[in-house]
Amino acid sequence: MSLCLPPRLALVGLRGAGKTVVGKLVAERTGFAFIDLDERIAEAAEAQHAGEVIERLGLPAFRQLEEDHLARALAEPRRIVLSTGGGAIESPTSRRLLRTAAVTIWLRAPLDVLVRRVAADEAGAGAASLRPSILQAESVSGAAEATSPDGEFRILQRRRAPLYEEVARRAIDVERLDPEEVAQRVTRIWLG
Repeated sequence: MSLCLPPRLALVGLRGAGKTVVGKLVAERTGFAFIDLDERIAEAAEAQHAGEVIERLGLPAFRQLEEDHLARALAEPRRIVLSTGGGAIESPTSRRLLRTAAVTIWLRAPLDVLVRRVAADEAGAGAASLRPSILQAESVSGAAEATSPDGEFRILQRRRAPLYEEVARRAIDVERLDPEEVAQRVTRIWLG
């Protein structure tokens, strides 16, 4: 491994893009620590998952926790592989941190793939939803398009895609790749 290796890797993308699965695989390949930002926030808030934190504290408080925990993770002296929450890039401070303190890679997938993966994850967890509607938590009015999961994903994708693009060194389209292939590409980009 090169001595010039950037110390931190951050994965960004919408829910269902595979950030956690791929992040764990990359951490295994490199021997570096893996951090799931949503898990860290939930643990600190003594909650089962990030959705519970949003429901309990509200989205603005969650976003502040997200920003704080991102800053702490990226300031750690050890080399890390970080899986961010899908909305972590909505904070200008978080975007600056992701651009300057990590090699950030955007995992990108079509909406139908994301909706299908999230539905499967939630069914597997035995929960109606691991995360409340972000648009409802923001009290977005007039968003008739957001009444279905794919409608919400469509709105979030339009809003977040330019932000992912702003922070990411590269984007990887993950639709036709298995997690191992994505992890290989991520590792190559990071170590290259």
